[in-house]
Amino acid sequence: MSGPLLITFGSARQAESLVNAYQGHAEHLHIDDRSLLKDKEQAAKIVTAACQGATATQWVNLGRASVPGAVHAIAEVWQTAASRIQSHTEIRRFGPSASAAATFDDKWLTYAASQAAGVPTVPSISTTPRELMMSGRGPTVAKLKDRTGGVGVYAAHSASSAARAISRIAGMDGPIIACDFVHGLEASIKVLVGGSVRPVALVVKEATRIPVVHGDWKTKVAIPLRQDSPLFTIAEQIVRQTGTQGFLSIEGIVTPAGKFLVSEIASRRTGSFAIADAVSACGPASTAIREILGEAKRSGIWMPGIAVTFAVGQPRSLSPAEMENSIGVDIEHLSELPDSEDDRSRMRMHFAPIEGEAEFVFWENLTPIVGVGEIAKAQRLVRSAHFIQKGMPYEL
Repeated sequence: MSGPLLITFGSARQAESLVNAYQGHAEHLHIDDRSLLKDKEQAAKIVTAACQGATATQWVNLGRASVPGAVHAIAEVWQTAASRIQSHTEIRRFGPSASAAATFDDKWLTYAASQAAGVPTVPSISTTPRELMMSGRGPTVAKLKDRTGGVGVYAAHSASSAARAISRIAGMDGPIIACDFVHGLEASIKVLVGGSVRPVALVVKEATRIPVVHGDWKTKVAIPLRQDSPLFTIAEQIVRQTGTQGFLSIEGIVTPAGKFLVSEIASRRTGSFAIADAVSACGPASTAIREILGEAKRSGIWMPGIAVTFAVGQPRSLSPAEMENSIGVDIEHLSELPDSEDDRSRMRMHFAPIEGEAEFVFWENLTPIVGVGEIAKAQRLVRSAHFIQKGMPYEL
């Protein structure tokens, strides 16, 4: 093969927009993370063979949470393949090294790395299910240390519910992480890393005290992440400590005083891709990745907006007028979510204003769809997000 080659690893759905952006500029090869996990040596051979004769190759890690260990396995394949490819073939990669991916695949190693980076963290201990049951611990979040995507997380927001949460994890083998239950708002700091740290978004969800089958079923808002925000500084500290590259999502709880406490870190793309692209301070991921890998330069002016996600009880079709600001609708059976005992179906709707649309018109258009109460809740979260971005107290 001659000429440039783009190789994407992981989710074909996540790769779609990037492949479209590269159309006409590079050949493309995709390797699914599920098949890669079955035979990493074979995947390395495929990559090595595909790169023979290519003048330049660009590798993008799109491993997903639903395939445990995918991001780390892809990084290991990269490491193997890179050692076999001829030195005259240029390799540019967007994704973490194997060592960084291994850190973020282990919640206890992630906690240790966060503390070493000097960032505020949710107080946590490494323990066993038996020790946790005997401890008489109060409000707690218990986590299996090597799971992702909300699997193996049991939260108890009160002393009375702590025993139930701990009992659910009692039959598990191996070490677990027990974290203090922090009252506040859930939040995510999203950045892209490659040569430098690029701000993407701040996502804020409803209060931690609200029990739900999964965090994605809370109302949440997203705003562009600012480089002058103390939250961006947290991301930079994590990057310096771990040397990671690629997607980075720093999950945490924000206390009512405005202090962000890191709880978990993911070296992969998390949450709604449509939401992240709509509000990203550095532009859609497909554009930013091409820039990071030196394949393209920014042209034009990018105007990020705000975005909001609602979860409603009864799935239904949106009218053409209601679809005006819609950037995605997901219908999901809650029984299919990890550890769920809920058999309902729910609809999750993602909305973002079109470019140049006034914010009050955005909210006005959504009111007939979700109701006045949900709109008020979302508007309060947007106000809180702007305060959180500045490290200031907010309305809980």
